[in-house]
Amino acid sequence: MGVNPPARQPAADGRGCVAAFGLVFPSPVGLAAGIDRSGERLAELERQGFGFVELGTVTPESVAGHNPGVDALARVLSRYRATRRRGSSEPLIGVNLGKQPQHPLCEAGHDFEVGMRSAWRYADYLAINLTGPAARALLAEDRAHELRAVLERVHEQQERLSAATGRRVPVLIKCPVRPGGSYDYMGSLRFDGVIAVFEDGPCDPPVLPAAQDVARLAQALAPSTALVVGSGIRSAGDARRCLAAGARLVQVYRAYVEQGGELIERINRGLTAACGSLS
Repeated sequence: MGVNPPARQPAADGRGCVAAFGLVFPSPVGLAAGIDRSGERLAELERQGFGFVELGTVTPESVAGHNPGVDALARVLSRYRATRRRGSSEPLIGVNLGKQPQHPLCEAGHDFEVGMRSAWRYADYLAINLTGPAARALLAEDRAHELRAVLERVHEQQERLSAATGRRVPVLIKCPVRPGGSYDYMGSLRFDGVIAVFEDGPCDPPVLPAAQDVARLAQALAPSTALVVGSGIRSAGDARRCLAAGARLVQVYRAYVEQGGELIERINRGLTAACGSLS
């Protein structure tokens, strides 16, 4: 389903272009969801050197104090894209979709379908969020059948929207991953990409995965599903080790909150230097 070619080439500004799930990213370093749920900071974030910016998490309806709802974000993106002059160095825009917290778990598939329909025309890719508390219960062993049904609905919605609009938008799954665990089952997900948030337990903070865990997960997902490491990246060295182990992209979050745009500049500079030393 996904496209995961190994090509990487220098961008006009010296950063490394990376191809993943049919898209070309001006840098493999992106911003994880959680920083901007409304799109109000998008212009600012786009100037900071990201290869992609993931907005959200947004839900079908607004949640006070959390997010304005997917329709409100879609309106912002519609206006933004109408005035944006897109260049090869501009970051791609992802939209992270969540389950409505007050809806029963059996409505998760419907919630994701609603989000996909609203954001489809304005996102470069979509991410289905299974890490948040509203949808995380689907990952319990005794709910495997329910999870499969939800993911199948997401697949079917992707195909319907692709046919209706003539535009195929990659769909990724964001999910927690246990370091050292078995990753074989993830190869059957059949999505364009997996954003892996490595954590030792459901109440533990996300961690930087060991290179061998990245390599094992990337191998389990290959060749059709791209791996995005979505936890623990704090430096160019962290990013470089994950990319060398088989991740196509990485995301920053906590370190960006602490250090701001200077972090992204340092990571991009470090990755460019490392590529130059190997050429």
